[in-house]
Amino acid sequence: MFQKVKITSPQLTLTTCKKYKNLVKDQVPRRPEQLWVSDITYIKTQNGHNYLALVTDAYSKQIMGYKLDNHMRTSLCKDALAMAIKNRNALTKNSFIIPIEASRL
Repeated sequence: MFQKVKITSPQLTLTTCKKYKNLVKDQVPRRPEQLWVSDITYIKTQNGHNYLALVTDAYSKQIMGYKLDNHMRTSLCKDALAMAIKNRNALTKNSFIIPIEASRL
């Protein structure tokens, strides 16, 4: 049985962590690689915590990229995204990747 663990950090407070609005909540992808979603989770091991970043195609549910490491720095997500971009289908490689924040400009 798993034991619930409360993780607290003095560096992370409500003033330093901002929750952004989900801009793709009502979007339904109609083809592969139209919409990617990402997530980070931690995995408890005998040696502490490891962190897993995933980039998943929302249409096919295929894992496009991942990175497992013992830290949760920016490079964890950047490496998972780099793998996803490398694994793209040849037919869609000419498509553009537009970050959601940039698309609001």
